Amino acid sequence: MAIPDFAVDLALPSSAPGPVVVSQEALARYSSATGLQQIPGTPTLGGRDPRHPAIPYEGVDAPRVVIADGGTSLLTVPDDGSEPTVLFTGEDLSPPSIDRYGFIWTTQGGIAHEIVAVRADGSLYRIDATWLEGRRVSSVRLAVDGARAVVVSNTEDRTFVELVGVGRDSLGRPRSLGEPLRIAEFLDEVLDSTWAGPVSLVILGTTVADDTVRVHRVSIGGLNTVLPLVADAVAVASSRNERSVVVTNSSGALYLRSGAAWQMVVTGIADPVYSG
Repeated sequence: MAIPDFAVDLALPSSAPGPVVVSQEALARYSSATGLQQIPGTPTLGGRDPRHPAIPYEGVDAPRVVIADGGTSLLTVPDDGSEPTVLFTGEDLSPPSIDRYGFIWTTQGGIAHEIVAVRADGSLYRIDATWLEGRRVSSVRLAVDGARAVVVSNTEDRTFVELVGVGRDSLGRPRSLGEPLRIAEFLDEVLDSTWAGPVSLVILGTTVADDTVRVHRVSIGGLNTVLPLVADAVAVASSRNERSVVVTNSSGALYLRSGAAWQMVVTGIADPVYSG
């Protein structure tokens, strides 16, 4: 497989402490020292149905956000006492991803041929993605360098995991996406995906040969490693490496890596994320 020569900036931003999860309609952070605690200053979003949070990198000027209101609103989650703000509305919004330049990326399920990036000031950029025509986009995940994205999309009978370059202007504003490179072609269904370093991903899904949902660590170059099974897994998150991987199951339990196995550390949560 020919791998595009994407430049990776070594001066990469740091991930905020995590993982961050949704718990009791609010954003909470888990740590081994303090357990699960609501992020100080952030509101409880009662009645807004918050899902799929996104957290900025350290030092990046962007708000925490969630998908709210039944998947129709990209909503800020401030920690300064101000009211949450709707940055973008649409139908069937995909989980947001925040890049190192402060842009928040999402898609509308019914408009697969474009991807949107919005900033906290409301400025909106619509990036053409005609190669997605006829598909439903389930996620767009920006790499920490901001130069690459992994797009997961599907038709009625096929799933695509594709790597694209992100073209920007001199101010870092997104302008275009490069030609997609299909990766992880052995996967059949993808439930969730996340970057786990500059050249690897962690993907939760099934394969053509195995319909059990498993956690796969996938190298951009093609190497696949299957991590230990978490029964009924529904979501996965990772920071910079495999040791940071966390998994949530359908009962709302959060699992962390513990040696060669998993350790359940807390329940009553959903949608774990790290920065990005």
